[in-house]
Amino acid sequence: AFRSLEWSWTAAAFAGLATGLVFLWMLWLGFKAMHDLTGDGNVHATDAVGREGMVTVTIPASGTGRVRLVIGPRQREFRATAHGVEIPSRQMVQVTAARDDGTLEVARSPAHHDG
Repeated sequence: AFRSLEWSWTAAAFAGLATGLVFLWMLWLGFKAMHDLTGDGNVHATDAVGREGMVTVTIPASGTGRVRLVIGPRQREFRATAHGVEIPSRQMVQVTAARDDGTLEVARSPAHHDG
């Protein structure tokens, strides 16, 4: 602008500054659009409360096992405990609570109780 349009140095500097700001704004819009496309794929233990799942690793009476359940479109496994009752693998359970460490508290599912 300074040489080819024969603008004053001040006018050319302001034009350059304005052009730079416009391009920074466009770059910010592009990054914001990319960020908006991402999703939080995390599933929190509290999302499992009230759901049914299947024991994949036996839950001992005084320890933790593993339980698999579907939350939304995702299948997840969590550590699980059963209030002092042993629950063997392949048993259906219902999640009764979630602890702060991500462990689920479960009970045998009333609909699938095998005795």
